[in-house]
Amino acid sequence: MSAEPAFHTPPETIAVDGVELRYRRGGSGEPVLFLGGAEFTRRWLPFFAELAGAVELIVPEGPGFGETEAPPWLDGHDDLVLFYRDVLDAFGLADVHLVGYSLGGWIAAELAVFYPRRLRSLTLVAPQGLRVPGVPRADLFLVSHAARAELIFNGAAGRYQDYLSEGDEQETFFRSYAASRAEALLAWNPRYDRKLDRRLAAVRCPALVLAAEEDRVVPRPHAERYAELLPQGRLEVVAGGEEPTAHGLLAQEPAAVAAAIAEFVAASAPPNPS
Repeated sequence: MSAEPAFHTPPETIAVDGVELRYRRGGSGEPVLFLGGAEFTRRWLPFFAELAGAVELIVPEGPGFGETEAPPWLDGHDDLVLFYRDVLDAFGLADVHLVGYSLGGWIAAELAVFYPRRLRSLTLVAPQGLRVPGVPRADLFLVSHAARAELIFNGAAGRYQDYLSEGDEQETFFRSYAASRAEALLAWNPRYDRKLDRRLAAVRCPALVLAAEEDRVVPRPHAERYAELLPQGRLEVVAGGEEPTAHGLLAQEPAAVAAAIAEFVAASAPPNPS
């Protein structure tokens, strides 16, 4: 039996495209699908609990991450775009509020480009996926697991071990290796979508881009560029309390991030039929 991390809750399972997709679900109200990155899997985070107090939140663990196995067809970010289209169908969601964090922000942006009618709103949190000349993102493939954690939390990873540990040292190593392998399939080469900046004009829904104050993984100009390119995009910087927010802002300021998303979702919801 594998070790369990802090905030762990048993996942539910739904079959999509031959994948036994693990997911967690909570709350009621406007439907929100959250696409995460390589970090913070196998957990119902305090951030999720906060957000589920205002919406119906569905949090799948993407193929190759957490407790969802990587299928043999996973070879690039475009595979995930098609997969998440089918995930929407599997959950019976004709349209949805889509939230993406880090790598999941990239996938969410791509999904919004190719299936704009399926989205009520789009929220990107510290998103990857764009090339910003002169402002590269950190190369997480060249650093150790420990160094990666320090980049995510700007040198303060020791304060967030509940978010980083998978329960014991062996399980942490195994899970981080599996996640790195899946991440490499999606974002090794290229590490951004060369066409995404031009294609973002196709996004039709309201869009919110949340940025950290001092993001050492995906510097703030990447979020700023997304906000500029999205037709209805706007940027909001999430401020920290005791320290400036970092790429791990979901762990640092869960209530503030959840409140910003909940407010935006409420403002973007379709009117109730009279």
